[in-house]
Amino acid sequence: MHKEGLSERLRIRITPALKERLERRAERNERSVSEYVRHALQEKINDEILSDIDRKL
Repeated sequence: MHKEGLSERLRIRITPALKERLERRAERNERSVSEYVRHALQEKINDEILSDIDRKL
């Protein structure tokens, strides 16, 4: 059971080139890689939700 406020670990495989780009972007945005990825995933999900809503209108 997942409780609000607790986090879970997600493991993904990425290429070394993508990892390097990710690390540079995170640093440029003054975030850890984890923070940067969480933010990017949340934005992507939010964009898809808004797109779904637009399609229903």
